[in-house]
Amino acid sequence: MGRPPRSAIAGAGASLAVTVALLLSAQKPLDFQEPWVNLGGIDVTLSFSAGVAALYVALAVCVVALFVQVYSVAYLHDDSRYAPYAAQVSLFTGAMLLVVTSGDLIVLLVGWEVMGACLLPADRP
Repeated sequence: MGRPPRSAIAGAGASLAVTVALLLSAQKPLDFQEPWVNLGGIDVTLSFSAGVAALYVALAVCVVALFVQVYSVAYLHDDSRYAPYAAQVSLFTGAMLLVVTSGDLIVLLVGWEVMGACLLPADRP
């Protein structure tokens, strides 16, 4: 395999840096809402919310994800399946951060389902 790809480590490190920056600079909870669709007079919005508690959980998620990615480079350095594994761990981390920062049930369920899909074995028939 030669030199292992560093993009997964860079992504986990970048998410950790952004989380730390938000945690240090946030004076009040960060909220974002975007109208998505109107269903018979009912507005469905996608929203994200990152309060201090959510940012601390996101910090823990990012630290663990970075450690997993760094360890995986050394542990799986000769495995041909490292790239799909690293992508799946990165997708799982992103979905977990989506669950942590979700501001509504729709976003929470999307993140939850993506996390569940990442747990399925990749080599099943």
